Amino acid sequence: MNITTAIYCRESTDKQDIDSLISLCERKANELGLNDYKVYKDVKSGYSNEREEYLKLIEDIKAGVIKTVIVYESSRLGRDELEHHILYKIFRNYNVKVYNISRGWVDPSNEDDLFLEGILNLLDAREGRKIARRVKDRLKELCMSGQWTGGPAPVGYILKDKKLIVDPEKAKMIKDIFQLFIEGTEKGKIAKIYNLEYKKVGRIISNPVYAGKLKYQQFQKDSNKKRIENKTYEVFKGEHEAIVSEEVFFLANNLLKNTYKEKVTFPAIFRNLLYCNCGKKLYPNEGYKRKRIYICTDNCISAIKEEEIFPTVINTIENVLNNIDLENIDNVNKNIKERLEFYRNQQKNSEIQLENLTRKYISGQIKEELYDKLSKEINEKINLLLGEIEELNKKISVKESTKNNKEIIFKYLEKIKKEKDKDKINQFFSLIIDKIVFINSYRYIVYLKI
Repeated sequence: MNITTAIYCRESTDKQDIDSLISLCERKANELGLNDYKVYKDVKSGYSNEREEYLKLIEDIKAGVIKTVIVYESSRLGRDELEHHILYKIFRNYNVKVYNISRGWVDPSNEDDLFLEGILNLLDAREGRKIARRVKDRLKELCMSGQWTGGPAPVGYILKDKKLIVDPEKAKMIKDIFQLFIEGTEKGKIAKIYNLEYKKVGRIISNPVYAGKLKYQQFQKDSNKKRIENKTYEVFKGEHEAIVSEEVFFLANNLLKNTYKEKVTFPAIFRNLLYCNCGKKLYPNEGYKRKRIYICTDNCISAIKEEEIFPTVINTIENVLNNIDLENIDNVNKNIKERLEFYRNQQKNSEIQLENLTRKYISGQIKEELYDKLSKEINEKINLLLGEIEELNKKISVKESTKNNKEIIFKYLEKIKKEKDKDKINQFFSLIIDKIVFINSYRYIVYLKI
């Protein structure tokens, strides 16, 4: 078996250069005559549970491959106190020596060395978590109270005394962008009108700040420091003045989601919405006296006349909306929230159970094999509970969305009835209708997005 030295580095913040840390550790390894070394590099935060290289290091130690570990400082191995104690117990059990660039050799079998490392790591850990928690809590507190959390002001606003103030000139452009998009103007054309990047138009339309809202933790960074969107970010009511109404914002964003690239050759109210019972889409065409009809390419059913189904579709949607029992939705939400509270309590109890188990392992009350088995079972239970919690949160979100959508859809149905532009009606319908499936030429099922 080839025995080697491990160099472990963890990048704890986005500003730290992990390659520089590795270089320092490599230089020290050569100075110590430990030229046969293997580098384990984790670029995610030490608070993350997804440290693949850390876990590989543990596996290699238990396999007897690693007998020396070089780190920049002990806190790089993880800032959690319990994790720190577990790791050093593994070092002691498998006769692994540790070299700390900041403090020199650490003998895991020496109680004085172990005690000092534990104290220093504890201080590092608590200070790091306190700082991170204070920053995070402060940002969320600001956001929940409606205050701007920092960064440059979005287009349409200016920053004054750390508050967002409407810029009248730019705000008019923002309003016009929303209006043009709702009316059917393509993003590329809007971008040319206002000399903007194509992607910028989409970002403006999707930013709830223009509806008087604030986003919290919309973006995060992946392992490669790439800024990615967090789909589960929270939205809070801001103290700043909205530039567009919530209804306009809702309409524009649903249009944004349903934008299709298919070239429109002529106006059609139900374009991309009608389907035959065979599963194929019904395509718009011109019938007798240039009346709009929809046909199946396999001729499964007779041609569908647009003017005949339009009023019945309107009536169907209204009936569905009228049958939505808001009181029942509230009762369902209450039951879901009770289940949610139960699962959260179960999660908390399981985490306490895991912590107690870990302490027993550290104190030598239970063996490593039993600890691994029981901790695995508890972690699996926690993961299942987290999955249930996520699903219940989704259900609550859907129910609340249904309540809000009912009111908004009723408003736009009245506009649809009066609208003469078929393409605009199609855009409205695309927001609320998933598809309409024809059983035959006279019977159909309307599937709504609520």
